Amino acid sequence: MWGKRRKRFIFLEISPECVLYIPTNPGSICLEEQGRCIVLTYVELQALKLVYLDNLTQYEAAMRMGIPRSTLWRIIENARRKIVQALIERRPILIARTEDGRC
Repeated sequence: MWGKRRKRFIFLEISPECVLYIPTNPGSICLEEQGRCIVLTYVELQALKLVYLDNLTQYEAAMRMGIPRSTLWRIIENARRKIVQALIERRPILIARTEDGRC
């Protein structure tokens, strides 16, 4: 019988705080619109930092975060897709704790 997957504790080295990056053309942005912001989670930000800023291998970054390498790869892939979408569509990027934008 299959059970539920257990949740893993992920180690974060960044200080969790909400940050909003807004494109320089504020006339095209209405922050009140729901779903307008692209939400980047703390976990995604940490994974990007370790791999691209600290120049760790995916294996080293996964070990530091306490997750499997395949999970780290999925996290990085999602984060890159979100950043590219925000840049192309000129949408704000909100760095928050959860996908629904809660700080």
